[in-house]
Amino acid sequence: MDGLWLVSDDRDALNMATPFVDALGHYGLSVSVTPRRPRWPIRRPVWVLGSQIDGPRHLTLLLAPTMEELERVKRYDPKAPIWVVDSLTLSDSESAPLTLPRIVPDPFYPPGSGADLFGLTAAYRLESRPRLVYIGRYRDGAALTRALNVARQLLAWDGELILVEGHEVRPRMAPVVAHLGLAERVVFLPTLPISQWAALYLSADVIIVAEADDAPATAVSWAMASGTPVVAQHSPHNLALLGDAALWIYGTDDEVWRRGVDRALNDEVLREELSRRALARAEGWHQSLSVSQWLKSLAPDALT
Repeated sequence: MDGLWLVSDDRDALNMATPFVDALGHYGLSVSVTPRRPRWPIRRPVWVLGSQIDGPRHLTLLLAPTMEELERVKRYDPKAPIWVVDSLTLSDSESAPLTLPRIVPDPFYPPGSGADLFGLTAAYRLESRPRLVYIGRYRDGAALTRALNVARQLLAWDGELILVEGHEVRPRMAPVVAHLGLAERVVFLPTLPISQWAALYLSADVIIVAEADDAPATAVSWAMASGTPVVAQHSPHNLALLGDAALWIYGTDDEVWRRGVDRALNDEVLREELSRRALARAEGWHQSLSVSQWLKSLAPDALT
């Protein structure tokens, strides 16, 4: 294999695949990363990352899919193999033997070797506690509103709600934040370098995954590796991502969410158990180990 097309319009998914793509380049393989499939016929293999792109391909990579996603992608090209990246709700028989570990850069794991906590706190003046970190794509307005209402109740005296990659929604959300009296509590962060992203998750008190069907798989996987307690909206999508490594919220009522986040902040026994489960799930995802497994499985010619 001299090169390939990697097709994905999902920036979060590409974050996970980037170390693998970089490794392919190290072995002299050319990888063209595009948001759309090239026109057929072409000579290089076409690999699709994610479940949102239809049409023919040589291979599909799915990050923690549900059964519904898996069945949908099979219909796009029944002959193309599907590699499943650690879904926590699919059995081996359902996902076939074609499974891969998730890729998590090593700085995300405690104690955070390589994480830049000083640079993060200095750049964005993060100094309040408790520190709630919201992970999402910001397309679910109701989920974000719930998180803001939780912050209004739990951070009345001190603390901060950090919106990961929230700079893109700041223009439309800033008036809402001000109306709720949270202008001094909500921090809209841009895309961070890996060292600061790792520091953010490791220094958080609770990580909030409030979006039921749109939580970003890579960002959630990185958060799991930090061992910080996760509170999440219960859904098939989030179950595939988190398995048993979350405090599940089964309703959408603000008060239910407030109680859940408050418990994750203050119940030390629960916090330790959530951390233990997340670290156990993420144990095999270290980039220093998982990238080599991707290479051996997907690009054995690169190693010869």
